[in-house]
Amino acid sequence: MTTKTLLYLALCSKVYAPGVFKKIEGFVKGARSAGYDASAFIIEPGGIAKYLRFLSAMAFANEDVVVIRYVNRIGLMIFLTSLVLRLRKRYLIIDVPTPMQNHFREVAKKERKRLVDLVDLCLIPLQGPLPFWPAGEIIQYAEESWWYSLGVRSRTVKTGNGVDVESIPLRDASPVWPSGALVLVAVGTVAFWHGWDKVIKTMAVLRDDPDVTFDIRFKIVGDGPDLVNLKKLAEELNLTHQVEFMGMLYGKELHAEYNDAHFGVGSLGWYRLGVNEASPLKSREYLAAGLPFIYATDDPDFNDKLAVALKVRSQEKSDDLYELLRKMGNTKLPLAQECRAFAEENLDFSSKVQAILPVAGR
Repeated sequence: MTTKTLLYLALCSKVYAPGVFKKIEGFVKGARSAGYDASAFIIEPGGIAKYLRFLSAMAFANEDVVVIRYVNRIGLMIFLTSLVLRLRKRYLIIDVPTPMQNHFREVAKKERKRLVDLVDLCLIPLQGPLPFWPAGEIIQYAEESWWYSLGVRSRTVKTGNGVDVESIPLRDASPVWPSGALVLVAVGTVAFWHGWDKVIKTMAVLRDDPDVTFDIRFKIVGDGPDLVNLKKLAEELNLTHQVEFMGMLYGKELHAEYNDAHFGVGSLGWYRLGVNEASPLKSREYLAAGLPFIYATDDPDFNDKLAVALKVRSQEKSDDLYELLRKMGNTKLPLAQECRAFAEENLDFSSKVQAILPVAGR
């Protein structure tokens, strides 16, 4: 039997979006493990010429299965190019990084909107589901609204994000606990929808709690629009000695922070955008590195009974986050190997692609 070929095509910066870049590589690796002769063609973003190159590579792809990472701004052109692929009898899968309803809310909530943001706000609702109609399959990582699912619901596969677990170094060991300091680390774009301000505010309350026998250190790795606000908040609450802003870290430097931390901090504020379900890559990377984490928004891969992923309520009040951290002294932390094992079994692309690629008909 002839081996099916697969191409994953994307506009992606390895420098500015390393997590996405790794995800694409992981998808290709997972496709190979599923029996496909798979490869990726990743184009560095930058102007109209790169969009045209993306569309050209898509239209004239010779592989049996073509997977594209959806680009909203050229949705109508993707629709037309998809028709070319159908005429050429190629099977198209559109990988939607963020549901359109969520993406629209993210852009709408930005305090400072660029011209491209205004373009997005116009294009997203106007295009609706049209760009997805010619596709054989659409991958979504959270629930999409009825408008953007119109006519494609039956061809949509909802799954949690995957990671290439093997490519992420397992941290050397789990730090000792109980200890005099509980170390939390949050990694990603510093934006208000991550809700990391809630951690800082909760730290201020716990500092004055006589029953709490440990300090909390919170390390924030990354950059973004909310960085200035978080720094100001830490100063106002006199927590500059406990909240550290690490900047952008990669490789060994990031690995060192994972080594020292007791918990990663995922997204705690998606409700601020009206988002009820999400599937962040960073949460999966935490577990692959052997780091348990705290999160709030519903995620298709986790539930509130897991020891490796502790869930708090998705709301503005922080009382349950306060209780979780307050009682942490009596909590047994999962070992690094336990987190890694969960990631290998449930989050690795070798298992994720099984829910996606068989539909393509190997």
